[in-house]
Amino acid sequence: MITLFLIASLIIIHRAHKVQFCRADYGNHLPVQRYETDLSDVFQKAIFIHSGTNRLKGTLFGCGESARLLVISSGHRRPTEDYLEYVRFFVRRGWMVFCYDYAGCYSSEGASSIDYIQAVKDLDAVLTHFEHHEEYSKMPVSLLGHSLGGYVSLAVLNYPHKIRSAVSASGFDTPYEQWGCSVRRYSGKIGFLEGKIAEIYEYLVYGKETRALSAVKGIDASQIPILVLSGTTDEYYLGASAIYKQKDSIKNPKCRFMLMDRPGKNGHYDYLLSDEAIELRKGSQGERNDVDDPQLYAAIDTDLFEEMNSFLGESD
Repeated sequence: MITLFLIASLIIIHRAHKVQFCRADYGNHLPVQRYETDLSDVFQKAIFIHSGTNRLKGTLFGCGESARLLVISSGHRRPTEDYLEYVRFFVRRGWMVFCYDYAGCYSSEGASSIDYIQAVKDLDAVLTHFEHHEEYSKMPVSLLGHSLGGYVSLAVLNYPHKIRSAVSASGFDTPYEQWGCSVRRYSGKIGFLEGKIAEIYEYLVYGKETRALSAVKGIDASQIPILVLSGTTDEYYLGASAIYKQKDSIKNPKCRFMLMDRPGKNGHYDYLLSDEAIELRKGSQGERNDVDDPQLYAAIDTDLFEEMNSFLGESD
C-alpha cells in the first residue's frame, strides 16, 4: 500500500512539474498582470544569447554612454513586458538595463523551461555574454530579480562572475526546497509528506545541483553588497522567504535584509507596487486586464525603488 502511494505521488508530482515548466507563450500562458508602457524615448536594442541549445532573446534599454549595467531577471513564467516600469525607473537614473526571457518562455527558444536550475544557467549565459562583449566588458554589472528571478540573481553568484551588487525580492533558496514547498501548498493534510516526496523527485531527476545551486551559498560566496527583501505573509512561501529565515546564519557582512510587514504590502509581490496600483488591482482580477490606466495598474512603489537604486549604486 505504501509503495502504491509513493508511486502514485511521484506520477502526480511529475505531471505537475511538466505543467509548471511547459513552454510559456503569449496568449495561452500570459500572466494577468502583463501590460505595455511607452518607452519610445529610450534607446532599445534586441540581443540574442545562446544558453545551451536554446537562443534567448533580451532587450537592452538605455544609452551606451551609461557607466553601469543592471540585469533584471523575471519571476516564473513572467515575460519582459511585466518589468517595463522597472526599466523606466532605472534608465532614468543612469543605468543601462537588460531584460530577457528564460529558455522556454515567450520570445526565447525552448520546448520547455525545464526546471528552476535552467533559469540560473540562462543568467550565467547572459552574464558571460556581456563579459566577453568588447562594448560592455568593462561596465560594472548589478543584478535585480523577483521571485524566481530573486533566486536566480543570487544562485548565479556561485559562478565566477564579477558582480558589483544585487537585490533579491521574494527569492527562494534552492529548487529542491521550493518545489517541495510548491507541492506542499496544494496537498492539504498530507502536505508535509507530499512535499518531502516532491523534494525527492527533484533530487532524483535534476541531481545534486538542485541543492547545491543555493541562493544563500551564493550570498556567502560572493561577499558583495546584497539586499534581500521578503514579505511576512508571502503566499508562495507560507510566510517569510527561505532566504530571510536563514539571515542569522549568513556570513556575508555586506548582506542586508528588509522584512516587508505593512498590512496589504507584505506578500509576494504587492510591496513592489504603489498603493494606487494595489487598489486598482482589487477590482481587476479576471483573465484580462481591462483597466483604463494600465500604467497606473503597473505603477511601482517609488520610495522602495529609490532605496534599491541607492543600494545598488553604493559600490560605484
